[in-house]
Amino acid sequence: MVGSGSGGAAERRRRRCRVLLVDETSLGRGHRYVTVLINGDTGETLRIVAHRNADALSGFVGSTR
Repeated sequence: MVGSGSGGAAERRRRRCRVLLVDETSLGRGHRYVTVLINGDTGETLRIVAHRNADALSGFVGSTR
């Protein structure tokens, strides 16, 4: 239901995240790592980035300002 006002993706993007959790984890058994950004208030996964370097976090923080 697009535009129903029931707290969809657009609404979640507008809300501020007071606590940002950052986790680096591997995919499967290989050495492919990702950075997972999580809203610490809600537990919602905000973004999964295909790297685990400073660019992964700075790209997210820079896009939310």
